[in-house]
Amino acid sequence: MQGSRKPSIGEYLIFACLVLAYFVTFFFRVSASVVLPALSVEWGMDAALAGFISSLYFYTYGLMQPISGALSDRFGPSTVVAAGLVLGSLGSVIFGLAKGPALLALGRLVIGLGLSPMLTGVLVFQGTHFDKSKYALYSGITFFVGNVGAVVAVTPLGMALDTWGRGASFIAMAVVSSALALVLVFLRRHDTLSSERAGASEGKGMLTKKMAGAFRAIKESRQLAAACVMWGAILGPLLALQGLWAVSWCDAVYPGDLAAARLWATMIGIGIMVGNILTAASKSIGTKKRKAVSYGVVVYAVSWALLCVLMQIKAPYVITMALASLVGASAGVSHTLLTAVVDELSPKGEGGSVFGLVNMIGFALTILSQSLTGFVINAMSGGSVYAPKAFTAAFAIIALIAAVPVLCIKALAGRSMSGK
Repeated sequence: MQGSRKPSIGEYLIFACLVLAYFVTFFFRVSASVVLPALSVEWGMDAALAGFISSLYFYTYGLMQPISGALSDRFGPSTVVAAGLVLGSLGSVIFGLAKGPALLALGRLVIGLGLSPMLTGVLVFQGTHFDKSKYALYSGITFFVGNVGAVVAVTPLGMALDTWGRGASFIAMAVVSSALALVLVFLRRHDTLSSERAGASEGKGMLTKKMAGAFRAIKESRQLAAACVMWGAILGPLLALQGLWAVSWCDAVYPGDLAAARLWATMIGIGIMVGNILTAASKSIGTKKRKAVSYGVVVYAVSWALLCVLMQIKAPYVITMALASLVGASAGVSHTLLTAVVDELSPKGEGGSVFGLVNMIGFALTILSQSLTGFVINAMSGGSVYAPKAFTAAFAIIALIAAVPVLCIKALAGRSMSGK
């Protein structure tokens, strides 16, 4: 947003709806971890098949990022997110009513396709409608609300499944998503800046041109490329820990108390939320965003290294839990600031396309990190019980990936060639 024009109430309402849409993605994201274990027993599915069904969300979500970002640039975030919510609702109904693994997989795939525009949509909207100097504030709010979903979604979803069953629960989620889509359609007239920009982008093959332009912008700007690598090298290790192995790692090191292991894992998400909100509330960062990012990624790398060492020597539970929280907090700070940096460096009118590519790389590294840790842990455990040494080896490798952003600090501070 240029100048000092005050956003309208309608624009704030659209932003709130887009943030809620991002919140909804976390309910769907964690749904597999709540539903699939029980269904695996009931239907006799093996762990490999259940894992494949769960991963379809991440594969389609990640691969669609460049396209969803370009669509937001082309048609405007409110329109694209509304359409995505409807498609995600269809996937939810398919998943909820599935009577076998094939339809479960199809539902999970459609959900990932539908929800792919949620993050890029809200980031594009805040970049075009709100004061650029407050970009980190709005990003912090977005990520905070999203991560609230990650922390609180499991319990209410589990209660809904116990009370209403899978079919009714996922139909209810579809109704909520569709209702939110209708509100966005009603409010889309307030999405003026994105609509004007979309209207100026008419032409056959425009999506391809936008994605090519985003790729070229990253290739030609050392700063943007550095921000892209930083984003992925933070997200991959974080989701390998938070989204897959945190409970198992803690339970292997401190056996016998599963509730404590779940609390240990939950504190990572709480740490992320703290990092988000602290960054959003800070008024002193301003033009020092890139310098603040450099501090954030150094703390992230150091906290990962210390966590691996202290888990190996079985340091007191409280200390390693605090370090796990610090991993989350430093990731929350860094990611929030990086959204502002990427928006600042992206060519005008291509922010969504650039964010899409950046986020796709992040999910690619997430898949790599999760696959790598799974391979190492299984190979070194030699049985059904995971050995602490297996986690040490796996996360020592992940800690090296987490240190990569430190190598990009100098490039991030250089002069941009993106033309913005």
